Amino acid sequence: DRRGEALLPEVARVQVPLVDVKALRARLELSQAAFAAAFGFTVDTVQNWEQRRRIPDRATRTLLRMIEADPEAVRRFAREG
Repeated sequence: DRRGEALLPEVARVQVPLVDVKALRARLELSQAAFAAAFGFTVDTVQNWEQRRRIPDRATRTLLRMIEADPEAVRRFAREG
């Protein structure tokens, strides 16, 4: 509360592991451009992840893990949105 008297519940943070985007893309047999287009990223972003100039944020790491687990389901979901 405003007076600082109410105790707030502690939020547990789940660590989402990094995905090797280059290996994932190779497994899917997609170029950087095709991977970016298929899943809504820019080519520059994919290149930055692969070259470790940038690290995907937590939500994006979750999406990449979903792509890793079931790329066709993610594609279907993206098309239906």
